[in-house]
Amino acid sequence: MTRFLLAALLFTLAGGVLAQDRQPPAKANPRGLGGLAQPDPKANPFQPGAVLPARPLTARNAAALLPQLEEEFEVLEAHLDGKRGHCKVAKIGIELAQLNASRVEKLAAAKAASREEFEKARLEIALAEAQYEIRNAELKETEIRIKHAKKRLEETKAIANRIVAPRPIEVKQIDPPPFAH
Repeated sequence: MTRFLLAALLFTLAGGVLAQDRQPPAKANPRGLGGLAQPDPKANPFQPGAVLPARPLTARNAAALLPQLEEEFEVLEAHLDGKRGHCKVAKIGIELAQLNASRVEKLAAAKAASREEFEKARLEIALAEAQYEIRNAELKETEIRIKHAKKRLEETKAIANRIVAPRPIEVKQIDPPPFAH
């Protein structure tokens, strides 16, 4: 029974590493200065997610951009909760691997477990620790993304809330000057 549980744990831990998204290598950051997107000359403007040439950020287009930035911020916060959960699971995996290793070590000392089982238990600890490090790095990455998304959102809100003073109207005299005799 314990071997079955151990095998299920290994399968779960190893499956998490192998099942991660295999995305193509990331290109250079599409966001330039001020969080504005940089144009992709080959981008189809009608394709979802296409990066179009950036316009200067004005109060009008900042107000239009606000809902998108708010959504991005909220989604990243939700991802953060998920990443914290993944870290907890990985930490529990370390504890479980350590418990199993101590059990196998006792059995090996009593000559009830083979040397291979003992080595396997030690490797399971290393695997669980590596999983935790990966999950912790993902958590930190999400925290950094949230920090930058919050900064972009605050900057855009400040621009959108800017009250632009109307330009003074210059009155020009259209009528000819009075006729002098």
